[in-house]
Parts: sequence; structure tokens; C-alpha cells
Amino acid sequence: MAVALLPGCYYLVPVPYAQPHPSPERISVFPEPNTTVNLTTAGQAVLVVVQDDDPVSFIWALSRDGYVGTATPIPNDDPDIQGSQLHLDYDSGLDQQTLSCVISDGVSEAVTYTWQLEVL
Repeated sequence: MAVALLPGCYYLVPVPYAQPHPSPERISVFPEPNTTVNLTTAGQAVLVVVQDDDPVSFIWALSRDGYVGTATPIPNDDPDIQGSQLHLDYDSGLDQQTLSCVISDGVSEAVTYTWQLEVL
């Protein structure tokens, strides 16, 4: 950064190094990411819990059907621990779709988890 002192004279001010902000840290993910989720008549819950100093958003989506707006927050007494849970009902239309959850604090790189769905 340059600061003008007199016309035509500049003093270069060092720019402080900004530490990179860490992505939300995984606390718990169920079922394990990158696995197949088998949907039976009872359905299946999928959940993600992370730790982050900033508020995070959880964006759930299906590969063919798009965004899923029915997820519920997982309450926690620690404001740095945040979670979201999605209950998938038994639906043949979900077969062979990919479910994804994108977790973002708006400051650092987002974290994405995916699952392949199989309706039994």
C-alpha cells in the first residue's frame, strides 16, 4: 500500500499478512460421506455437525431434484458447534440421486459432503 506524503513522494507501508481463515471443522457426519445411503420404508436420517467461530449455512441438494429445504438445525449449547439434519423419506424418485451438503461460513473455503442414494 502506498501513502502520498508530498506531491510526487510516496512512502510504502507494509501490508500485514492475514492468516487464512480455516474451513468449518468436521465434528460428526452420518452416514460416512462418499458412501451409499440405503433408503428403506423407514427412511433415513443424514446429519452433519461442524465447529466454526462464524455462523455457518448448510445447503442440502439432490442431483436431479435440486435444493432440499426440509433440513432442521441440530441444537447445541456451544455456539461454535453447529449442525443440520435431513430426514429422507422412502421415495423411489430418490433412487440413484446424489445427495450433497455444502457447509459454508462465508469467509473460508466451503466444505462439501456427498452420498449416493439407493432406494431398496
